[in-house]
Amino acid sequence: MKKVLAMIAYKSGKYKAHAFVPDDVGINEVTRVRVLGGYETSCRVLEIIQTDVRPDGKSAQAVVKPEEDIIMMIGSKTVEVTHSNQRVEVCYTDLPLELYQTVVYQATNGTLHVGVISNLTPDVLSAQGWVVDTVDMTAHTERVEKFTRAKRIKTLLDVKRRQFQDIELLRLIAATDPETKELLDEYTALIGG
Repeated sequence: MKKVLAMIAYKSGKYKAHAFVPDDVGINEVTRVRVLGGYETSCRVLEIIQTDVRPDGKSAQAVVKPEEDIIMMIGSKTVEVTHSNQRVEVCYTDLPLELYQTVVYQATNGTLHVGVISNLTPDVLSAQGWVVDTVDMTAHTERVEKFTRAKRIKTLLDVKRRQFQDIELLRLIAATDPETKELLDEYTALIGG
């Protein structure tokens, strides 16, 4: 084992931290580690600090998996999916995905979540879950656009209604009050009505 300075992908972002990795992992290579929080993540080796050391339990520890654990199905790849709480999961997929596409994915613990594709080419080849399917947002996007447009039109109609009601009320008053009639005539001439 060797102790390295690595860029480690924590749930809250990527940070530099110490990690213990196998001797065959070199600078700029990526490997899986288990952080003190207990979950597995990826790390990229930035600098070798010390070789031939034993892990001290105070830093991330390499996760050594048997070869069969990182089997890739033909046509599949790994992608990073970001959950709404900014948690990042690396998932297998065989779907044609685009950056920022909304997907349903199976998290590390097996539960299903909705997230957004945040990286089409992550540094790791192994993953814990799968992208289940894409979410077709077309109908929802159209619904939101219609709602927004209807709300804007309703606001404009309310303004027109109030203006019309005000003018009609002033016309009724102007029928009996010469001063109001004079002011109303000047006002309508100024606004082009």
